[in-house]
Amino acid sequence: MNCGYIDWTTTTISSGANERAAHNELLNLLDEHSLTNTQYQSTREDKNLDLHLTTRPSLIRSQSLIPGISDHDIIVVDSDHFPIFTKLSVDRTPLPPPTFHSFRRLHSIDVNSFLTDLQCSRLITNPPNSLGSLLIAYNTTLSILLDKRAPVITKFSSRKSKSNPWFTSTLRAFKSTVSRAENIWKRTHSALDWSSFKSLRNRYHNLILASKKQ
Repeated sequence: MNCGYIDWTTTTISSGANERAAHNELLNLLDEHSLTNTQYQSTREDKNLDLHLTTRPSLIRSQSLIPGISDHDIIVVDSDHFPIFTKLSVDRTPLPPPTFHSFRRLHSIDVNSFLTDLQCSRLITNPPNSLGSLLIAYNTTLSILLDKRAPVITKFSSRKSKSNPWFTSTLRAFKSTVSRAENIWKRTHSALDWSSFKSLRNRYHNLILASKKQ
C-alpha cells in the first residue's frame, strides 16, 4: 500500500500527505469491510507501507518484522489459526473463435469528390426512363462510388481476453451510473454525494456477486 502518511494509531492522515484522496479511499475501504490494521511500525524507511488487515485483531498472539528480500520488511504474524493451503484445478475458459469484421470508413470520404463523381455518372447525365431501371441505376451508381471512395475493409479479429458472460447489459448500465456518481462526488466532495456514491458502489458489487452465482 503506497499510503505511507497514515498514523495507524489514530487512523488519521498527516497534513503533508501526497495523494490525500487515495489515503481517504483506503481508510474508507477498511471501514466499509470492518478491517483493522495491526501493523504500526514502519516497514520501509520511515513509512508504514505494508499492512496486516484483519476483522478480529484479538486472534493475533504476536507480530514482528524481519528483513525482507526487497527494501520492505516482512510482517510475521502468529495467531490461533492454522494456515490453509489450497490447490485448485480449474479448466480454463476457452476463448471465443476468431471472427472477420467488414466496414467502410465513411467519415474519410471527400464529399466534394464524391459529388463530382455523382454528377458525372450516367445516373445524372443519362438517367433511365422507367422507374425500375432508374432504381437499378441508382443502387449500382452509389455502390460503385462507395467502393471507389470508401472501399470495404475486412479485418481478422481474435479476442485476447476471456469473455465475461456474467457481465450483463444491466451491470454495464449500472456501472455507468456508479461512475457518474463518483465523478459528482469528486467534483463536490460533499458528504451527501459521497453517501450516494458509496451506496451505489456497494449495490453494484452485490449485483456482480449475484450475477456470477447464476
